[in-house]
Amino acid sequence: MEVGKDFSTWITDRIKQGGFVPGVDFEIFDSPISGNQSGRGGDRRSKDYALSLDMAKHLAMMERTPKGKEARRCFIGCGRVLREVGNWNPSGALPGKFHAWFSSKL
Repeated sequence: MEVGKDFSTWITDRIKQGGFVPGVDFEIFDSPISGNQSGRGGDRRSKDYALSLDMAKHLAMMERTPKGKEARRCFIGCGRVLREVGNWNPSGALPGKFHAWFSSKL
């Protein structure tokens, strides 16, 4: 999101601000990369975060950066197109108009 802070500070602040719940919205675990911070007094593994889709969307929309604005526009556009085309296709495939719009944003 290009927030200009180190990740650990940023995510900790956002978890508090958003009122996110461990085990529901996210999980924290030791990085699987062994010794990714060795040489500074021992093996201090970084923490990795697994986020729910809803939390990831919320975080993106919270940011007051150009990337945050881009994410908000994308989510708003997705919502607009889905309202125009109606309900989700029961086959699980993206409706044609939505798929075309979304593909053009990638």
